[in-house]
Amino acid sequence: MRTVLEMLVVGDVPEAMEIVDFEHPFELRAQCARDLAQLEKALRNDRYAVAVSAVRLQGEAEAGDILAMLKQSFPFRPVVMVADPGDADQIVVAYEQGLDDKLIRCEQVEPTCQLLDWAVRRCLENFTLRNTSALPCFDLALRQATNQSLHETLILFDGDSRVLYFNKAAEELARRVFEVELEVGATLDELYTANVPVDFRGRVDEYIARAMGGETVFMREETTFANGTVMEREYSYEPLYDPQGHVMAVANTSRDLEEIRLIEHQLEESEARFWRFFERLPVGIGIVDAEGRWVRVNPALQEFFGYDEDALVGKTPLDLTHSEDLATTYERIHRLRANQLPFVKFHKRYLHREGHTLWADVMAMPLNVESKPDHFIGIISDISQRKQLEDQLQQSEKIRLIGQLAGGVAHDFNNLLTIISSYTYHVLDEIGDDSPHSFALGKVLKAAQRGSALTEQLLAFSRRHLSQPNAVELGEAIDELSEMIDRLIRPRFELHVQLGDDAATVWIDQGQLEQALLNLVLNARDAMRDGGTLRLETERVALDEPRSTRFGLIPPGRYGVVQVKDDGAGIPPEVLEHIFEPFFTTKDVGQGTGLGLASVWGIVTQAGGFIDVESVEGRGTTFSVYLPIAEERALD
Repeated sequence: MRTVLEMLVVGDVPEAMEIVDFEHPFELRAQCARDLAQLEKALRNDRYAVAVSAVRLQGEAEAGDILAMLKQSFPFRPVVMVADPGDADQIVVAYEQGLDDKLIRCEQVEPTCQLLDWAVRRCLENFTLRNTSALPCFDLALRQATNQSLHETLILFDGDSRVLYFNKAAEELARRVFEVELEVGATLDELYTANVPVDFRGRVDEYIARAMGGETVFMREETTFANGTVMEREYSYEPLYDPQGHVMAVANTSRDLEEIRLIEHQLEESEARFWRFFERLPVGIGIVDAEGRWVRVNPALQEFFGYDEDALVGKTPLDLTHSEDLATTYERIHRLRANQLPFVKFHKRYLHREGHTLWADVMAMPLNVESKPDHFIGIISDISQRKQLEDQLQQSEKIRLIGQLAGGVAHDFNNLLTIISSYTYHVLDEIGDDSPHSFALGKVLKAAQRGSALTEQLLAFSRRHLSQPNAVELGEAIDELSEMIDRLIRPRFELHVQLGDDAATVWIDQGQLEQALLNLVLNARDAMRDGGTLRLETERVALDEPRSTRFGLIPPGRYGVVQVKDDGAGIPPEVLEHIFEPFFTTKDVGQGTGLGLASVWGIVTQAGGFIDVESVEGRGTTFSVYLPIAEERALD
């Protein structure tokens, strides 16, 4: 089977189509590019071995432009231009840019075709690299060199130290320092001048021979030339292989060491700036390796987790991930490592060193853009407080909606109880105390009264209870109430009252305040099954900024604070978030209505106040009631 060679025909060259049918030792096939768009498309295909071109392309490009496009895409492919006698100036321009061969048309077509066929054969036969399957290797080397510094020289040599290609930087360096004019096809021995030291020539020959043997050679050396020029450069000689794995040429590159030192210094400064930024950034940043282990973490990330750098380096982010978020985290990181995503961003939970849960906004991305990234950077922003505020808002909104529902039900139910009580009183008056039915009707009346008391608590919770607020001095109110409280809890419990030094006058219905405090006291008493100490404390506080609580934010301002503390069993976290909901109770059936704390919530919030609860299982609970100072409430 004969070798197939493709010929790219650019523009109007009918003679090229004629020579396809000529007798050749190979099979010649033609691919045509009639305009600029077709030429650009053809240059995306690297299969052609030779190009035959007109000097003009439908008015879109002339000889110099056409040749530049061909040589820029594939520098090693020979180009033959066919021109009319009047286009000699176009041929001169093309020759200056590296045209391989030219043909001026004859008056007869047949001689022109014959001359063109000879020119094409000559280009293919004289071309040093006859194996066209190897051409893409050289083209790739040149494209890679294009991405290098403009000051990096590139020369390609064959096994006989013959120049196959050189770039502009190599040409300028050879002329300025070596006092040599580089030429494609020339050997080094033909190019060397007296200015080039003999020992330098020997080393270059040795390095090319070693590279042709498959070795990659790197070195830095200083050379003194005969004209006194001293040159210090970094050199590399790398073998280029054909598809069969044979070395067919050597790529020699070199760079000025002063330029390298400057670049290295700039890189060191850039790296130092990056690490300073890395260390000082107030959000957590960690760098992980291909195995997903932290190799460096900044102080903000150490503070976030509660571990020092030595403890974190070597761990993986999954080691500190909340168990419920492991699957989601693994799936997203897997897609990132597989290059399916440029970055990932999501919310997840981590575990602090002390065991509590942390919420974080996480963004991770590869540090390199290779096909298989080996290092990743993760940015972890602490959003625990934001999540807490969101939960508080949801809880507050839930209680508000429950309050609206409970208030509506209580109002309608209270109307029914009023009718029941009124008719019961009326019947009792009619039948008298001696009637055998008076006892049963008395039970109905007492049940209606108990139901009315429950609706009063529901109305208090829903903030629809009739209230008559006025200025109440907290210390005096607690002092008056303490004797009743003492009687309620003795003898199994002790009462300690500590009133603040500063008077705290608040704006609230005093009867409702007493009801709320009694509910809190009874709740605390029930929590201390084996006895204990109940503490009532007051203080006056001024908040300069919002205070976050489990049940919402307390805005800045001046408040009178009452704290009810017990040393009972404490409240589990899963129970704590429900304690102010109406009818929620942990007591046995018949032991409580679940409205006590709900009514406290309603009374306090109706007065413009706030409640905070702190509880530790096994150590006790503290209810803190914040009520606005009277003069500020009056101004509002």
